[in-house]
Amino acid sequence: MRFLKKLLVCVYFYLALFITAALVIFAVTGVEPTTLITCVVGVAGIESMLGAIIKTAEVKKETKTEENNNGAVTCKS
Repeated sequence: MRFLKKLLVCVYFYLALFITAALVIFAVTGVEPTTLITCVVGVAGIESMLGAIIKTAEVKKETKTEENNNGAVTCKS
């Protein structure tokens, strides 16, 4: 498994644990840590988006390399 996949799996596992802990805290105390939840989920979303951007760039680079190696000339409009 590549590093990016491992990182994203860890992020989502952490989110599951964090949300479970936040629900338990809410059930016990009746106070919801709204700002903390918003920030943690926001950072996880940014991490996922950056991972998608990196993956898209890698796929484009691999496709371009394959086209150059095959000698195929493509005209994209």
